Amino acid sequence: VWGGGAGRDIVCAADVRVCSSDAIFSARAVRIGIVEDMGSLQRLPVIVGEGAARELCLTGEDFGAARAAQLGLVNHVDDAPEAALGHAFAIASRIAANPPLTVQGVKHVMNQRAHAGLRESLQYSALWNAAFMQSRDFAEAIAAFTEKREPKFEGR
Repeated sequence: VWGGGAGRDIVCAADVRVCSSDAIFSARAVRIGIVEDMGSLQRLPVIVGEGAARELCLTGEDFGAARAAQLGLVNHVDDAPEAALGHAFAIASRIAANPPLTVQGVKHVMNQRAHAGLRESLQYSALWNAAFMQSRDFAEAIAAFTEKREPKFEGR
């Protein structure tokens, strides 16, 4: 399941993404009262497009491997986790067969283009969360999450 912060951010930061058909994805931070702050909001629009990224991050809804492939979030969907792992290793082997300095150069140039302004955006996200975590709505989001109930937000 791609719902936890670190897992989601690793997926967004990966060069090539392979999953099994039973994978479930989500950007749930909005459901627990925080703003994504480890790069998902910055990287996801580049991967899936602005409209799809906004829908995913604003709703926090779960979606499956087929939708992830349709959006371009994953490159390949395999039938089983073992097949996905084998597929990922095969891709990694093909990459590793190329000259290491050239692979590093390709990654560096592509990352420079894709992530221009990333540091500033991450700093802004951290500032936003630091301020929001003082709100009543954040406390309500955490309480509702731990009590497994629907939150009642006040906008304060």
